[in-house]
Amino acid sequence: MRQAKLAVVKVLVNNAAAMLVKAVPGTGTRRPVSRFTRRLFVLLKKAADLAPSHFYADKNWLQLLEALEKTLVFISEEDGHYAGQLAQAMLLIHDLVEETRREFPPGAEGDVAWLQWAARHEVTKFKSESKM
Repeated sequence: MRQAKLAVVKVLVNNAAAMLVKAVPGTGTRRPVSRFTRRLFVLLKKAADLAPSHFYADKNWLQLLEALEKTLVFISEEDGHYAGQLAQAMLLIHDLVEETRREFPPGAEGDVAWLQWAARHEVTKFKSESKM
């Protein structure tokens, strides 16, 4: 039953993402939070490029990233209230990660261990070797 519910939710999300990619206009990034958002999604796409190709064969994850990026940047550029809420979310995420990351070793080894702990899923690589 859970798998069926997951399949339905994923179809809904993937359809919404496809519509958002087409409907949301591209925009520049005047606000710092919009630049942070764009940079975050660039990094997420680079991380996705490290995964084996069969992980994203249907391209749904990459399309979802594109839809979220376009939507968040557009809304934060057009509405100061949303920009503030997005900035607050980023700050809170930073605080939560910093708070829990202390339990893990420093450096890349601890990054992988933290990610596996947080996702409850085995991860071997998640960021590009090059400077992000």
